[in-house]
Amino acid sequence: MNDTLLELIPLSSDDLITITQDVWSSFLDLDLGSVPVESAALAGPVLTAVVSISGAWEGSLQLDCPQGHAVAAAATMFSAEIGTVTHEQACDALGELANVVTGNVKSLLPAPSALSIPSVRTTSPDPRPEAAGAPPALLRRVAFVAAPGPLHVSIWKAGTA
Repeated sequence: MNDTLLELIPLSSDDLITITQDVWSSFLDLDLGSVPVESAALAGPVLTAVVSISGAWEGSLQLDCPQGHAVAAAATMFSAEIGTVTHEQACDALGELANVVTGNVKSLLPAPSALSIPSVRTTSPDPRPEAAGAPPALLRRVAFVAAPGPLHVSIWKAGTA
């Protein structure tokens, strides 16, 4: 990422790390360890949750994790046994977590802005958000490790790449 792109968001990587760790701790009672992205590779099918931000700042926040991470989150959120969690429940849990993280990020961005409803899909590792028009530019990506698997959190600026 070049410095010009990093100036497009008043949010540091440390801010994004703190917000994500606070959400995982509050909602899942799970500690996330921040690591370099290269140390938390995503493999196999990945669940990707995206929440778009529109208004004074245009972009999106994206969570990527292996299915097992989302299943563990759903088991905690819905007080269910891991073996009974459905794919739909895993998607609902990851979408809700993306919504909460994005809501916290939105409070640090220029106002007014609004959030979309989260969209969750199965993807390959390192997916780019779907966008009409000019492709988005990756501004921030942080990674975490936890017992249920790695997690990547990315912030994309709409239409700048």
